[in-house]
Amino acid sequence: MKKYIRPVIIVILLLTLDRWSKMWILSHLTGREMTVLPFLKFTYAENTGVAFGMLQNNNTVLLVLTVAILCYLVLFRRQFLTKHPASGWGFWFVISGALGNIWDRCTIGFVVDFINLSFFPAIFNVADSAITVGACLLGWGLLADPADKKQPGKTWADKKTNSREKESGHKADSENAKLGEDKK
Repeated sequence: MKKYIRPVIIVILLLTLDRWSKMWILSHLTGREMTVLPFLKFTYAENTGVAFGMLQNNNTVLLVLTVAILCYLVLFRRQFLTKHPASGWGFWFVISGALGNIWDRCTIGFVVDFINLSFFPAIFNVADSAITVGACLLGWGLLADPADKKQPGKTWADKKTNSREKESGHKADSENAKLGEDKK
């Protein structure tokens, strides 16, 4: 149970940040836009679809789909949590983002989006960011060498190079070459 303390804290922090930011937007920016930085605006948007405005006005279908994906992740969590540490963190980020958007769909009937980057084609929120970062971490963790977590202090690239050398026998060749240089 102790191993879940940090992940639960991350989920609570991300959910709190998501809920707080959406409540602030709902109470201060409904129907308005606020420039934060030259490339960042807070723009209130009600999203009944998914990313990039696809599947608009399908809130119930998307709610059911999101809950189904969340259930799948929870049921098969061991496959994500026992791989590379990145997949474990990615799992918890995706869970927190999904919960944040489910909360919106259940309570107000749409997802509140507000982060508007001038160089990005869609408006999104904290939960969407958590899902995106989590999905990237999950992908990285699932593609990484499972031995990575057992060899602290080495980078993933170092471990890949070492495993290739062992497989091809180049390591023995390079050691023999070093011995020959030491004799000179």
